[in-house]
Amino acid sequence: MDIIALGLFLIVGLTLFYQAYRLFQGNRKVLHDYHYKGIHEDALQGFQKDVAKSLCVLGFCILFFGAGSILLSFPWLMLGMIAGFIIAITLLARAQNRHRSGV
Repeated sequence: MDIIALGLFLIVGLTLFYQAYRLFQGNRKVLHDYHYKGIHEDALQGFQKDVAKSLCVLGFCILFFGAGSILLSFPWLMLGMIAGFIIAITLLARAQNRHRSGV
């Protein structure tokens, strides 16, 4: 059971890093169109980079804290993952508020 959970943490964490890389490179297809609603073309690149940063934080937290809690048998590391989720959600909200105009 632990190996399945470890595999899931690795797959999800690495997928988030890959999607963040694609988004940071300017690929608009990573996010759905409704995520870009209300964002001007001038602010689009900054928005994508801010969202990519939050995805990196999320991917790191899943890889480090999730896999670490299984490998090291420290369940309290999951608290670090929860804190990382809160930080990533805060970064996402900040990116949307900062780059949206008139919504």
